[in-house]
Amino acid sequence: FFFKQKTAYEIAQRLVGSEMCIRDSINTEYMGIMNIDWIGIAYSYGLIAITVIIGRSFTVIDEWYRKRSTILTPPDWVFPVAWSIIFFLIGLALYNVWVAKAPVYVHLAFILNLILNLGWSFIFFKLHLPVLALLEIFFLWGSILLVMVLSYNYSAVATILLIPYLLWVF
Repeated sequence: FFFKQKTAYEIAQRLVGSEMCIRDSINTEYMGIMNIDWIGIAYSYGLIAITVIIGRSFTVIDEWYRKRSTILTPPDWVFPVAWSIIFFLIGLALYNVWVAKAPVYVHLAFILNLILNLGWSFIFFKLHLPVLALLEIFFLWGSILLVMVLSYNYSAVATILLIPYLLWVF
């Protein structure tokens, strides 16, 4: 529709017609791994890895847990699958706010949420205090909402990525 005026370099190189269209249609800004912020990936999934490792050390499926399971409790195999997906999405949401250069308070909200996530596992699985864990889950759920609200101004995608987490905790 609009044609770019040729520069002296393009005239000297004899780039004309379709050659210029091909050259101009290549957008290197969105060419796969060249555009990935590897520091952001390391930061986002580093926090997730730390959370998973610590949380896993708290989570023991023992006789105490089995006595408290009800018919509504999903089978044991569902939990690692669901949490793997959820943590992947949390990491991707955190990466999105990193790339969007969200302010520190957004990142601190993510960290608070991960700490509360660990807190629930510690209270429930290590301390065996289900009533306190139920109380703590309200704070966890509130922190998920806080992260979603704060992230929205910098990355609507990040907010959408956190919906499965919100629903699973609910």
